Amino acid sequence: EGNPVMGSITSPGNSAFAITVGALNTWNTVKRDDDTITSYSSRGPTTFEHLAKPDVAAPGNKIVSLEAPYAHIASMLPSLHVAGAGTNAYMRMSGTSMAAGVTSGVAALLVQALPGLTAAHAKLLLGGTASFMPKSGTMAAGAGSIDALAARRAASNSLFTLLPAN
Repeated sequence: EGNPVMGSITSPGNSAFAITVGALNTWNTVKRDDDTITSYSSRGPTTFEHLAKPDVAAPGNKIVSLEAPYAHIASMLPSLHVAGAGTNAYMRMSGTSMAAGVTSGVAALLVQALPGLTAAHAKLLLGGTASFMPKSGTMAAGAGSIDALAARRAASNSLFTLLPAN
């Protein structure tokens, strides 16, 4: 019905080792201060452990991405298709799964820049450099909206390399 549901994060997002991501609506602007958490984004605390999740938030509303050829969803919902055909097709979707893709892309860029980076380091960098979203709170946005540039800058700081690797 479009109403936020609290305590809806379960496995695998409830793992302390997972980077759980909330979905942002950027409202098609470059300004970050008007971004909001989508109504369908899962919110903490986790269902059983009562951990504060998600860890961070990332764009996850109306994201254009690759469309798998002959995918069931593409045939059932052709209105999601936005361009191209076959192996060069694109569709528009929304959800925390789209926000997770944005976040894993940023994490991959961090690992590419610093090959010794561990998953724990990546999680720390993403959360530690996120822009806090006071209107959404930690149970909807975690540490806040990810900031790829700030995370990359923090990763290049020589003091960061002194942190434990796990």
